[in-house]
Amino acid sequence: MAPNDRAPGPDGSQAVKRTLGGLSGIALGLRELRNEGWGTGHAARRAGLRPRHGYLAVGAAQT
Repeated sequence: MAPNDRAPGPDGSQAVKRTLGGLSGIALGLRELRNEGWGTGHAARRAGLRPRHGYLAVGAAQT
């Protein structure tokens, strides 16, 4: 399901398109965070990350 793939009707409404676009943005943001090296299992400790960043990632992924 992509925001632009919806047919006319309730599934094609702007609200549904915005929601799908937002969910897509969450997935892209998580991918970017991981690709920056924060989730790739590096042994070196990464500076700047706190438990709240982990909670954000988990909560976003659950959505």
